[in-house]
Amino acid sequence: MDHPHQPSHPIRVAAREIDHALKTVADVNPSFMTTPDKAAALRELALLEARVSELRLRVAADACDVAEEHGARDVGAWTAHAVRRRRADCARELRLALALADRPVLAAAVREGAVNLDQAHVIADALAALPGDVDAEVVDRAEVALVGYAADFDPTDLHRLGKRILDV
Repeated sequence: MDHPHQPSHPIRVAAREIDHALKTVADVNPSFMTTPDKAAALRELALLEARVSELRLRVAADACDVAEEHGARDVGAWTAHAVRRRRADCARELRLALALADRPVLAAAVREGAVNLDQAHVIADALAALPGDVDAEVVDRAEVALVGYAADFDPTDLHRLGKRILDV
């Protein structure tokens, strides 16, 4: 709980600022936007959504103490209960959160909005599926390659590329 005389953590301050900004447009009707403005808004909001999701996942990756404090199996289970979401979705997101914590190139790309969450799931899964005897340097190069491919390929195509990344 925040105390009035103690500053909040910057992540919580950012969350409050985003919440405030969204409240200012809660009753704004997009019907009056120009077509180019709608197109730009759709792109900007998708980017913002991905960046906010990355931040949430970054917090989740470091929140095992939250689960412990509340007697939950893991932070995915705690999140499912706390925000009333499907456990399977929260478990999948926790796997991605932990993968991003171990994959700095992928994490940075998601944070910057160069890779969306659907693409990030596919890339993380492809890297996790590589044989255990693959050299770490090769895995790192595969990560860089798949992140680069995300600029041109959707999750379905990235999945195909990920299955063959050692051949590329």
